[in-house]
Amino acid sequence: MTYIYRPDSLYNRRFEQRQRLKELLGRRWRPLVEAAKRRTKTLFIEGLTRGEAEAIRRVLSVSPDRFWRAATGREFLGLPPRLVQQEFEFGEDGPFR
Repeated sequence: MTYIYRPDSLYNRRFEQRQRLKELLGRRWRPLVEAAKRRTKTLFIEGLTRGEAEAIRRVLSVSPDRFWRAATGREFLGLPPRLVQQEFEFGEDGPFR
């Protein structure tokens, strides 16, 4: 069974934001999203290392408390859009005319 959510679905918006946060943070820092989602704000912020907090600020340009709110779906950040490579169609003459 496949579910298709409307773009304005709150569940879908939260899910997509968490996915985008993971993409932006990269392999090393992506576990922070799940950690924030599963812990209270106080426990999450107290458990952050200096390097993790700095990575959140550097990569996402938000404070760790705003990151926690975004990971738990309480706030929606204006994250940069995914860059998608466009496909080119070539005519009979090839790419140049």
